[in-house]
Amino acid sequence: MGRGKVVLERIENKINRQVSFSKRRNGLLKKAYELHVLCDAEVGLIIFSSRGKLYEFGSSDLNTIVERYRQSTYALQNNNVEGEEPQVCLFYSSP
Repeated sequence: MGRGKVVLERIENKINRQVSFSKRRNGLLKKAYELHVLCDAEVGLIIFSSRGKLYEFGSSDLNTIVERYRQSTYALQNNNVEGEEPQVCLFYSSP
């Protein structure tokens, strides 16, 4: 038996919100690392907390990953890349 669905709405209690952020941040960082190790994927993850604190993970140098992403999106916009697999880029901003 699995857990019930979580209602996706802002957590009003500041302490509960911070605890949830911390747990979910750690889970997301762990998943990014697992994706890198298991699939040999180049992964970059940037998270800013509601207080503006930076958390990051890069399977290699994060600047290199960001620059590769920027070049990739520029090339895709100009239809210069053929046969590339779709890339997924998710952005999450905590309130």
